[in-house]
Amino acid sequence: MVVGISFLAPSRRPWAESLPASTDSLVMRGIECGYNFDDRAFDDFDEVIRREPDHPRGYFLKASGFFWRVLVHPSDQDARAMMRDFSQQAIDRAEARLDRDDDDVEGCSTWGRQRGILAVSTEWRTDG
Repeated sequence: MVVGISFLAPSRRPWAESLPASTDSLVMRGIECGYNFDDRAFDDFDEVIRREPDHPRGYFLKASGFFWRVLVHPSDQDARAMMRDFSQQAIDRAEARLDRDDDDVEGCSTWGRQRGILAVSTEWRTDG
């Protein structure tokens, strides 16, 4: 008689199925992943963009993720292009908020931070 023990690993749900209900919680989870260089951060930021397509924060966060990727891998031209693209999208949405309300704190803050990231990134070496 053969006796065996079967260990069933709990099924892992895809990352997107475990999305927090609150967008703020989603942002925090994405930031935590980003600090750990976990690419799932980009999935969370994509979901923030899906939930709030007119708000600059999802685009800002995604651009910031690519900013850090370029810092670690300076010759990654795709990451540079994505950083610039999402930076511009964040700036466009921040400007739209500021067009509606000159005192919009999130619009002003995002606009300034994203412009700063673009300014710094233009001085980076590209040869690694």
